[in-house]
Amino acid sequence: MIIRSYGVQLSSLIEEELELVRQWRNSKFIKEQMLYKEYISSIQQLAWFQSLGRTDLYLMIESKSEKIGVINIKKIDWQNRSGEAGIFIGSEKHRNTMLPILAIFALMDTAFDRFNFNTLSAKVLRTNQATLNMNLELGYQIQKEHSSHFELLVSATNYKEQTTVLKSKIDRLILSQTVLELSDTEKSRFNF
Repeated sequence: MIIRSYGVQLSSLIEEELELVRQWRNSKFIKEQMLYKEYISSIQQLAWFQSLGRTDLYLMIESKSEKIGVINIKKIDWQNRSGEAGIFIGSEKHRNTMLPILAIFALMDTAFDRFNFNTLSAKVLRTNQATLNMNLELGYQIQKEHSSHFELLVSATNYKEQTTVLKSKIDRLILSQTVLELSDTEKSRFNF
């Protein structure tokens, strides 16, 4: 799968990218933002990748042909059109730029507009106030509070209403027409 929108490209994660993703995921900065904080070996990484199925969509984020992070929707319920979204930016120089939000818009637009999702959920650590605030700006609402994290939920309607103004400003700066490419296997896998 390839999604091109908002000046970024999201493409299906491939085995050749696993070591880069593993290095990012094991970095101190990224681990601190995750619920699972244990070191991930190359064997564990490969086993995880091989376990991915039709309920998991993991995409490499690229900007100007540079790989900068991973965005995903996992635990997809195709019948109820829902899933759990996540992102991390492995490239330090791109973390505090607009690229993460552009990648999020590209994925959420595709989920809601092309795959007809009804809702997306997310989990955010209590210590990660910046990410919590960003998710609230995207229309997510806190559903449950745990000692370590919040569980959030956003509907397609809330997302569209909440992001209209920001997306109109971005549209003036970036041509944001979405291009979605699916292989025959992916069309079958994602019922498209």
